[in-house]
Amino acid sequence: MKKIGLDLRLFGTQHGGIGRYCQELFPRVLELDKENEYFIFVNKKTVLPAKMGSAKIVEANARHYSLGEQFGFLRLLNKYNLDLVHFPNFNTPVFYKKPFVVTIHDM
Repeated sequence: MKKIGLDLRLFGTQHGGIGRYCQELFPRVLELDKENEYFIFVNKKTVLPAKMGSAKIVEANARHYSLGEQFGFLRLLNKYNLDLVHFPNFNTPVFYKKPFVVTIHDM
């Protein structure tokens, strides 16, 4: 079993298609994959649907494009010792050294 992190800080927000992308994709991933352990990183104001399975919800109040994202969120990701993280936008903590996937939209 792998520990997988999902950066859902933009889940359902008005940040264009990225919030919608998170809203549509990740609940289905959690529904289909019962083998891995998921950690969902959200902001305090994020409202998630009830169908998030057994995923662990982690509050990550790091504003996008901020030093808090670069250092506070980085510390939080490292704390959970994840095998893989999916960032749905190009803003990732620069010094994160573990495997991750980034979705680059509109290319």
